[in-house]
Amino acid sequence: MSLARGHLDRWLRTPLAGVALALALSATTLIVFAPTAAADDRGHGARPIDGVHSVTQGIQYFTDCDDGGITTDCGGAPGHWFSSSIPVQLCTHQFARPASLTAEQFRTYVEDATEMWNTTESAVGYEYLGDCASGFRWEDDNNVNEVGFDDSRDVVTGSAAAIARGSWFDIPFFGIPSDRRFVEFDVVIDVGGSIPEVCLRSVIAHELGHVLGFGHSDQTTDLMFNSFDPDDLSTCPTDATTAEQGLLQELYGVNAGPTLQVAATQVAVPGTTVTLLASATDPEGDPITFDWEQTGGTEVTVLANGAAATFVAPDDLAPLEFTVSARDSYRHLDTATIGVTLDTSTGLPVLQPSFALFQAGTGSLAGGSALGWSTRPDASSYLFCTNAPFTDGSETCTSQASSTAAMDWDTVVGTIGEPDVRRVFTTGTRETSMAACNAAGCTVGGVGPLIGGLRWPSWEMDFDVLAMAFDVPSANIKFTIGGVTNIEGPARRFEIYVGTAADPLQKRIHSCGNVAVNGVCFGLLTPSDQDHLTHLTIVSSRNGTPTTEHQIRIR
Repeated sequence: MSLARGHLDRWLRTPLAGVALALALSATTLIVFAPTAAADDRGHGARPIDGVHSVTQGIQYFTDCDDGGITTDCGGAPGHWFSSSIPVQLCTHQFARPASLTAEQFRTYVEDATEMWNTTESAVGYEYLGDCASGFRWEDDNNVNEVGFDDSRDVVTGSAAAIARGSWFDIPFFGIPSDRRFVEFDVVIDVGGSIPEVCLRSVIAHELGHVLGFGHSDQTTDLMFNSFDPDDLSTCPTDATTAEQGLLQELYGVNAGPTLQVAATQVAVPGTTVTLLASATDPEGDPITFDWEQTGGTEVTVLANGAAATFVAPDDLAPLEFTVSARDSYRHLDTATIGVTLDTSTGLPVLQPSFALFQAGTGSLAGGSALGWSTRPDASSYLFCTNAPFTDGSETCTSQASSTAAMDWDTVVGTIGEPDVRRVFTTGTRETSMAACNAAGCTVGGVGPLIGGLRWPSWEMDFDVLAMAFDVPSANIKFTIGGVTNIEGPARRFEIYVGTAADPLQKRIHSCGNVAVNGVCFGLLTPSDQDHLTHLTIVSSRNGTPTTEHQIRIR
């Protein structure tokens, strides 16, 4: 594995007799001469961006040979980043920045360029870190990807506007590489105050295309075309074309960004604690991170916790506005805005919802069980929360319009197993609750049952289980409730027991017999019954399939 180095200069083009591109690869330097600037149909005002000026050949990737050949130094496998280096982190240096450009403008231009490349739905992305935490100017071989300005080192030569300097590993060390992986890239800019803002933005976006692995395009409308005319702003694109996005997807693979869902408007009462909730889905199942920002109204202190944010509503009745962002592991972004209006006329809902429903879901809830609580006439929304049982861990809550929620946290068994085994499950259930909410806030959550589910596709099992203890110690009242609903698959026999951790099958309280698909069965101990024990166990069986046993602690 050898370390190679290359660069592409972006030039500010004036008519030239010739422009050279030097690629320093391993110990070899390849010099390619391009045609004169007059060959470009953009005219005499056009300026080369970074060192190759040609309309007769396109260099699709940074490590390609200019003549399209393949040697031990270039051509063949294109360069790209190790997956462990994605998203590609980069930072900016302000040293030698021209006086016509403010530090904030420079940071904004770089950040906007990274966000543009993050919209290409490729399995690569940028994370812009702001100004570099160490050093004062860009440096080679420091394992930091930097964007800065040319200085006395004069690495940007001639009338070039910028240069991208990359280093990569050739794999294997000898012969034609089968893979090339970038280890560091620096972008060096030298534009002075001589070009319009949009053209400087275009130069930065172009150079960051090199950092991802692009060479130059021979299409004059492409971002990666190597010239622009500062007198013709249409030659300064700041977005990758559809074709360029496709090439990047070929290099890294396709990866779509997350999609946010929020309630666009919310009403709050001054002085109350307001909770804003968001949810997001990602097509590839990538982990999602959330970021909250207040973007309008009287300033409040926002306490963010993942997909939720809270604040105390101010006395000022002016509307508030908040923006939530969701990013996947490639820094692909989706944003949404939530508007909050203030209202002094509303009080909290009078009563909390009561648990009332457990059945197979239908419509949008099909494929799992539906859990329902009583509705409240003074509620405008509901807050459904789940939590690991008998813990003080943080709740997972979802704001919704209805007091009915879906059970969607099945335990899934991927192995086949033998038909005569007995499989015992002691985890997988969650505590549930439902609160009624309006502009004044939310009630305490109405307690629901412990709910869990099992899907074992190899044996056509898909059912959900319910377990609940309702105790009033001061009145010596106890209820013990167990239930099951068969979501899909052939009928199974279910039996419900109470017991202890040491003896979970101590007493059978109900035999359901065979429960068909969409069927529901309950077992109940009332206050007049004995044996309100600490565990409830649900056993399922069918001839020729494994027997399952869900042991659930309820007290």
